[in-house]
Amino acid sequence: MSTIKNNRKDEIFNAAKKIFTEKGYNNTTMEDIIAETNLSKGGIYYYFNNKEDLCLNLLFSITSNYHDLSDNVEDYGNNNDPIENLCDYYVNFLINDNEDISIISSIYIETRHDLELRKKISEKFEGNNLNHIMDYINSNCIVEDKELLEKKIIFFLDVFHSMLYYKFIEEVHYLEQKEDIRKMFLSIFNNVIRVPKA
Repeated sequence: MSTIKNNRKDEIFNAAKKIFTEKGYNNTTMEDIIAETNLSKGGIYYYFNNKEDLCLNLLFSITSNYHDLSDNVEDYGNNNDPIENLCDYYVNFLINDNEDISIISSIYIETRHDLELRKKISEKFEGNNLNHIMDYINSNCIVEDKELLEKKIIFFLDVFHSMLYYKFIEEVHYLEQKEDIRKMFLSIFNNVIRVPKA
């Protein structure tokens, strides 16, 4: 993708983030986002068909940065155990505040009654998250049972997303439970993975 195209998409994404934060997803129109950019209406619609299309692409752009696990996980782990590092990485999302995660959560919360959009979000991201974690684990561990691992990752992501939801809708703060959450996450992966000795 060309630099100009990337820059324009980034400009649109930044405008959407700002307006979604100020007005909420449901109260935002494409005209609000257009007014926040230096682009024409046609310039915006060249990249995105409608607000839903823009939203899905924005969410994908944000989550793509976080799910490059091979580059990011080591920043959060303190040891050579890739599963502990993976769990520490996800615990970090729960205990730290982050503008991008806040935007994702607020969109997810606001669209909870739009079943069609929620289905599209789930299809796009749950499979993507599952694949990223599977790839990371397969690259760093010995998997005893791939089918069971996939089920455990789906369960792990369900728990993680539920906790993230409560962080933003109920303003739950997890810092004091950090170690308990870490242990819970680690227990999910018991009996299906072996970490090779260094």
